[in-house]
Amino acid sequence: IVQLMTPVVKAIGTDIGYDVATQMQQVWGGHGYIAENGMEQLVRDARIAMIYEGANGVQALDLVGRKLARKGGRALMSLNAEIEESLFIGDNPVADISGAKQAGMKTIYVPTEKSADNCSDADAVVINLDELPAALDKLIS
Repeated sequence: IVQLMTPVVKAIGTDIGYDVATQMQQVWGGHGYIAENGMEQLVRDARIAMIYEGANGVQALDLVGRKLARKGGRALMSLNAEIEESLFIGDNPVADISGAKQAGMKTIYVPTEKSADNCSDADAVVINLDELPAALDKLIS
């Protein structure tokens, strides 16, 4: 799983780092290009990080073309199994959340358009998927 996720984590981190650095360069305006402020160096460093240890695009091709298919896709199936172990989607939210809480699990309730259940026992309720990162942070801390 580490071999499978390493290029993904590297790509996400370096892509976000470069986006943030270039946005900050925009904030600085013309001063973002002057060497004495150091902002231009941060942008160059962020860009080269995307290339170090293999360019993100090349690593993505390697991941899809070689690593996912290796050993009949066992690594991907293993990752999928881990995700399924920690994710449960049931048809009776109140009972499912109650059972999960009794088992010592933390819960996030994501109501659907059809659900009329009030799952106040859930550790977090996510109405809009934009709220999911904050809900996950709440559960981890």
